[in-house]
Amino acid sequence: MTRPLLALVLLLAACGPYDVVVGEIGQLPDGGRPPPPGKPCDDSSQCLPREFCRKESCFDPHGRCAPRVEPDPCP
Repeated sequence: MTRPLLALVLLLAACGPYDVVVGEIGQLPDGGRPPPPGKPCDDSSQCLPREFCRKESCFDPHGRCAPRVEPDPCP
């Protein structure tokens, strides 16, 4: 009786947990993400009068036009 039990334990030990890969699928067919809203810009003169060129930092060369809610932080 101990041999079948030992065989069962060894069989179950060989079947370890499965690796699961979780991924996030983008909204575009190629799996990428859609660009942020607003048209690309280099400075605020390329945006509508009610918009400014929002950049991640004032030293970034490019940004995206965004609604002007407060003064442009990067003159």
